[in-house]
Amino acid sequence: MASSDEFNVSYDCEYEECQDDSDSESSNHLAKGSSLEQLKSLREKVDWEDQDDREKFRRKLYPLILHWQGQLPNLREIFRLREIDLLIRDEMRDSELFVFDATFIDFLINTGYKDEPEVDEDGKPLLLRMTAVHEAVGRERVHKIDDRLFQIYKFDVNYINWSGLTHFHAACYFGHHDYVKNFLELGHDPNCIWQKTGDSPLHLVQESCFGSISVTELLLRYGADPNLANKKGVTPLHLTNDGLIAEMFFKISDDRCQPLQIDARDEDGNTPLYMAASCGARQMVTILLKRGANPNWTNENGATPLHALSQTNDPETIELFFKINDELNQPVHLDARDKLGRTPLQWAVASLSPDVVDVHLDRGADLSSFVFPSTSDFEEFFVAVCGPRRYDMYLYRTLDALCTAERLEKRGYELKRSDALAIMTFLVKCILRCNYYNKYEDKDKKEARVKKSMAELKKIMVDPNLSLYDLIRLRPKEAAKQLTYEDWYKLLRSAKSEILSRFDEAGIVHLCEKLSRGFFQRWALYPFWELIRYRLPILCCEMIVEQLMNEDLCNICLAAASPSSQSC
Repeated sequence: MASSDEFNVSYDCEYEECQDDSDSESSNHLAKGSSLEQLKSLREKVDWEDQDDREKFRRKLYPLILHWQGQLPNLREIFRLREIDLLIRDEMRDSELFVFDATFIDFLINTGYKDEPEVDEDGKPLLLRMTAVHEAVGRERVHKIDDRLFQIYKFDVNYINWSGLTHFHAACYFGHHDYVKNFLELGHDPNCIWQKTGDSPLHLVQESCFGSISVTELLLRYGADPNLANKKGVTPLHLTNDGLIAEMFFKISDDRCQPLQIDARDEDGNTPLYMAASCGARQMVTILLKRGANPNWTNENGATPLHALSQTNDPETIELFFKINDELNQPVHLDARDKLGRTPLQWAVASLSPDVVDVHLDRGADLSSFVFPSTSDFEEFFVAVCGPRRYDMYLYRTLDALCTAERLEKRGYELKRSDALAIMTFLVKCILRCNYYNKYEDKDKKEARVKKSMAELKKIMVDPNLSLYDLIRLRPKEAAKQLTYEDWYKLLRSAKSEILSRFDEAGIVHLCEKLSRGFFQRWALYPFWELIRYRLPILCCEMIVEQLMNEDLCNICLAAASPSSQSC
């Protein structure tokens, strides 16, 4: 929780702004009367169904709470139940945005406030009610206050909202072992379903970012069914990426003689093995394979677990995948095609994973019918993995693309112009995107960062007589003699890459241009010669091409590849 001093600064300023409100009379109550009288007076003027009005009230309430004088009040005598609920939920939304930090919720707890349910004519609690506990589920940033909420709402009252979500479900989602145990000891069903999604308590534990091994075991010991599927056909095993939890699933199921449906398929046809493979969850992949999961089952898109693994840039896990299947005498469909006709090798190339490409080729992946990915394929994986503003990743992706092409050629694949153009177009778009964000940075800050980056590069020695700074200043042909793409690839993945990852954005653009210039020049030379109808000697063309930037070279290749240029 933030300190009182921090809130004093923030809310004193907000209080001064309140003085100019049309409701200045109520604001002045903060300056006179006891804290309790001020609180009652402020509360009387609130339109509780108006969120803006509640917000104005809270701006006046927070300084009062932080400077409370006298005995803490019994808030049940001041506020109605719904009013407390609304204030808690409003504050929780703000806490998610880091505006407040549970000041009112802490005040409630300090006063000893406990929620008491409304009752019907027979004295039974009315459980259909939306509370802040329900609203907290699915909000990542409220985990700091979820424990406070359970101190306010009693665990023996299992409120349920309109969607069928209960406080018991919420306790499972947040991984609160003691609260879950209390609910279970009171007789709550460990397989109760959230009607909106079909999720069981086991689902909620696995799919939350607070997933708890102890809560999972507790639910299983109380009879939770690990084979229950939700409305999307997903079982808890689909959601489990933790090997320890998976082992527990299997152990308890074995003890009960209740086998797990290890190849259960969700509505998209995905099995738990496919889901584990797509996350690169090595331990889960190992456990599932050794427990008999089918390595070749396809989903609705025709993709196998190997297709999923091929996108993870994790050669060790793929090696392990093949090794375990070898030990189990289970053949893997290495060249299986999905519904778009893509093989696992093509997915590895599209995701620019040179080491994964090598694993496939070492295993005998078929290059004779290999179809090179398109620029849009490269972009799809790039955006998914890197995001739009990971400048350091532009550099890694450039090296990955160049090394992937080089390794394919070394293994016998004949790179075509269209293949090279797909890579060139992708890299140019990366540079343009990097430049787009870079141009909005303050000029002075940019220059200062460039100087700092250059100073760092001078410290990185490629060999005893050549620094990285000196290397990137060489012409592409000269630089290529000093350091190959493979050398760069190893360098960027060494300990020195920590310095490169902090390299200035403008420097990233420059370095990407330098690294890929030789590739662009190689593939643009003959298209340029063709476009000028061979009017100049090839050596003259080479001299011209050497002076052009990568974007210009890419445009030359695009122009040469267009139907209009070929028909002239």
